[in-house]
Parts: sequence; structure tokens; C-alpha cells
Amino acid sequence: MGSERFVPEMVEVSLPQDATAKQYVVTDEKGDTLPSQVTYDGKLIFPCPTLKAKGKAKFFAQEGGADKAFKSEVFGRNFPERDGDFSFENDRVAYRLYGPGSKGIYGYDIFSKRTSNLYLEKLYKLQCDNEVHSMRAKLSRLGRQDLADKMYNEVFSYHVDHGEGMDQYDVGKTLGGGAIAYKGSDGKLEFQESFKTAEVLDNGPLRLTVRLTYANEVRTLSIDAHSNMVKSVIEAKKPFVAGIVMHNSDNKNAEEEGFIAYEDKDGIQIACLAPKGKTSKEQGHLLIAPASDTYYFGSAWARYDGDGITSFDAWLEYLRKYLTQIQNPLKTKIK
Repeated sequence: MGSERFVPEMVEVSLPQDATAKQYVVTDEKGDTLPSQVTYDGKLIFPCPTLKAKGKAKFFAQEGGADKAFKSEVFGRNFPERDGDFSFENDRVAYRLYGPGSKGIYGYDIFSKRTSNLYLEKLYKLQCDNEVHSMRAKLSRLGRQDLADKMYNEVFSYHVDHGEGMDQYDVGKTLGGGAIAYKGSDGKLEFQESFKTAEVLDNGPLRLTVRLTYANEVRTLSIDAHSNMVKSVIEAKKPFVAGIVMHNSDNKNAEEEGFIAYEDKDGIQIACLAPKGKTSKEQGHLLIAPASDTYYFGSAWARYDGDGITSFDAWLEYLRKYLTQIQNPLKTKIK
């Protein structure tokens, strides 16, 4: 490795086909057991320590179950109670992909997190509580709209930060924070409708992978614990672009070799990253045209203090390091 690896990442070891159904215990050189996972595509993954340039580390894997189950640091599921959304998160970021019940909303929504806890279940439970909405409607009918709104906003709404984060990002008829589109013959963006089906392929404790079918493509998204970025593999019949809507063109934004970045309101940082991708600024969006079927999208929030990304400059530094690491992947050797 030619440079130091500061951005959290997973070690991936490809397993023989007859070994993917087995369980493994992974330990480091000190004998400490590390969380690990066998993925749907036949890889054993576990967290990589911070390594200096050309640094090395040894790990040991043996068949068998761990003495204790590791707490999952990723989560995702369909939410039929809210238009069939598929929402997912790790300890740093959270996203909503609008479900089949949503109309006219195309892009990826960002939930701003300020906790490492998995909190989507809690947010949706409060937001979609039928008794709460009935009570709110009753108060409104009684002429107490002020009390109805106060109760809803101060206690239940996930559009208000109650201490762990919130949904404050606007998507609408845009790409939101990292979705894809095609370009028509007139050069205009052709947005895709919401997904039709969502199948969870990996469900923790370290990686969540979901395969989503759309009218014109299949998208496979993977998010790892401790990462601000989501890997997106697209199966499509024609070239696509990924992008970020710029709600305010005066906000900080950047086009660098391999990624685009934007700072939204309240310190929300957003990016799309694709090695050798071609960047542009068009139709109210920052766009990147990946050179392959794979790109990454991600985010951060200034109020989250666990990743050190509290400014746009810090976000750019994170992206540069992330890009360097995926361009220079870890090398593994099995003995």
C-alpha cells in the first residue's frame, strides 16, 4: 500500500464456494475476536485497522461460531407503513429510497444522524403511528390546531431533531443525494420512478446489501459499518449519470477528479464518487458520469461528532482519502 489508510474499511477475503455456508471466528494478533460476516457473494469481511503506508497486519480465521453474537451496526428494511419505502442505515448515515407508493419523488433522501445508534425503526414508528395521527386530527377538529401541531412536532415528527437526528433534506423531483438518471436525446435528465421490489441480500452485522429493481435497471447497494459511503452497482442497458441536487447554487460545492461534493443547509455534506468519472454542473445538479457500472454516494452531518467531518473542507479531505483507498485496494494473502 502506497499511502496510509485512515478511512474505515473492511478486509475482504474471497471464500471457496463450498465454504460460504460456514461460520468463522476471526481474531487479531493479540487474540482478540473481531466482528465478522460472510456476505452473499462469498466473502469473509471484518474491520481493517488503521495502517501506515506499506503496513501489514495478521488475522486468523477458523471455522465455528463466536462465543457471543456481535451487535449489528447496519439495518434496513421495507416500510410498508410508509408507501413501501426501503430505508437503511449504519452507525454514521441513513437513507430513504422512496417506495412504490410514492409518486413524483425520484431521488435518494438523507436522514441526518447525530447518534451511532440504529434509529430508523424508532423514527418510522413515531412518524407512522395511526393513533397519533387520529389524535392530531381530533384536536384539529376541536379548533386546537396549535396544540395538534405542537404535540406532533415536539414529540413525534421525524422532521424535527429530538436529539438523535432528523429528516430535513428535500428531494422532490430531483436526484436528491446520489440517485441516477439517464440523459435524453435533448440532453435533459430523465428521472426514474421509484423502485418496484427490494431484496435484502446481506443483513449485518457489518454489511447491508439490497438489490432493487426499477423499470430500466437493477441497483445493488451496499453499506458497511463505520463508512460514510454507499457502494452502488448498476445493471443498465445504457450509460447513466449520478448526481446531487443543488438547492442553492451559492452553497459550497466542488468538482474534483473522481468525485462531486456539495454542502446543503445546516451542514449536510453530500457526495458522489466514481474513479475516472466525468463531472459536470447541469440542470440544477452536480453530475458525475461513471466510467464503469459502479459508483459511490455518501453524506455526513456537522452535528455528528463521531467521524470528524464537521466542515466542507473536512468532507473533501475524507473523499480524497476514500478515493485513494478504493483505487489502491487492500491486498490479502491467505496462508
